[in-house]
Amino acid sequence: MDEKLEKELCKNMTKMGCEAIEGKYADDVCIGKEGSYYFDSIMGINFKPHPFMIGPKHVAHASDHFMGMLGDAAIEDLERKGPSCAWHDKNGKCQVPYVEHTHEKGAFLKIKTDKTLTENKELPKFLFAVKPTMLKEKIDGVGLVKWK
Repeated sequence: MDEKLEKELCKNMTKMGCEAIEGKYADDVCIGKEGSYYFDSIMGINFKPHPFMIGPKHVAHASDHFMGMLGDAAIEDLERKGPSCAWHDKNGKCQVPYVEHTHEKGAFLKIKTDKTLTENKELPKFLFAVKPTMLKEKIDGVGLVKWK
């Protein structure tokens, strides 16, 4: 592949990858010479201790004090009265503060190619091209899924 065509391909792949990460074109396929790539999903993974659960009192508090905007500020304000996670298990109600409910963010990339991942020369370029956006979006890792 000549250098001009390769630069144009990387530019297009970068644009497509960044827009997919931002959720604008999540189902669009990025087609390169060695295969097709697209971001299948971006989701929270490895929740510790579990996903924070919103309950009716969060909705009521946001409605009464935050013009209906249920965000970090509303949850943190409610937490000043005590832990507010609505999660219940066999041990009772969750007592972990909102800020201690953590998770990582993973992006899952589907690849359609006849080549193995180690043979595919475009994939590293694509991943490197979208790295700044992945850092900005605080994506902690990428899962690669080969599809046919």
